Amino acid sequence: FGKNTVNLLVVLPIALPGIVTGVALSDTFKTVLGPLGVGLGFFSVIVGHATFCIVMVFNNVQAR
Repeated sequence: FGKNTVNLLVVLPIALPGIVTGVALSDTFKTVLGPLGVGLGFFSVIVGHATFCIVMVFNNVQAR
């Protein structure tokens, strides 16, 4: 049960279109970090790229 759930959560961003994932990340940042006074910036670029790269590496490792 746990392994399938983790696999789904890791592969989900690559299965969704990039625009949907970007809008979801933007909304999450504004909802969670907005009240703290932190705006979108370099940190959001790092998190977005990390989300994409983790999925790509995970898919390649799983395929081998």
